[in-house]
Amino acid sequence: MTSRTTGTGSPVRRMFVAVLPPPELVAAIGDQLDPLMTRWPQLHWTDPAGWHLTLAFLARVDAAQYRRLVENMTETTARTARFSVSLAGAGAFPAAPIGRNLWLGVYDPTEALTKLASSTRRAVGRAGIRAPDEKFTAHLTLARVSQPTDLSGQVAIVEEWGFGPWPMDELALVESQLGQGREGRPRYVVTDRFTLAEH
Repeated sequence: MTSRTTGTGSPVRRMFVAVLPPPELVAAIGDQLDPLMTRWPQLHWTDPAGWHLTLAFLARVDAAQYRRLVENMTETTARTARFSVSLAGAGAFPAAPIGRNLWLGVYDPTEALTKLASSTRRAVGRAGIRAPDEKFTAHLTLARVSQPTDLSGQVAIVEEWGFGPWPMDELALVESQLGQGREGRPRYVVTDRFTLAEH
């Protein structure tokens, strides 16, 4: 069985398809991040419990689209072999060094994750769901700021980090419940998981 559903039953949901880091990787990144959080408390540091690599963002998913998406993602992951990536490099969106989003990059030399993101977005489209048509840049968001800020100091530190390898063996379909998390942040609820093939 490649899919496990725990849907909330909401009629229309805000969702994304992502890879979730294992607990040991979350802990390792958190250890490195602690000094930065103390040094730059003015940044809005993301909650490690919600860290993820987004493959496709889905602003509106109704019940019928959800069912089709689960079927499509089950088929997509069943024919996608497992692989590994590493976390390395850093940047800021929209364009370093000035940005509103500090991120840790992904080293994906075979572009396996990029290809999986493309096949995921095709599965989304076949379900009748509209996803943003933008270039895929694999990243893990570490912090945000409300106004464009010079993040060159933070980027210089984070780009020296390296973590991995990180086995990619499962994708998650996640509902984003705006304002339901801690301090008014979104609450992320995994509604389905899809296992990649072992071959």
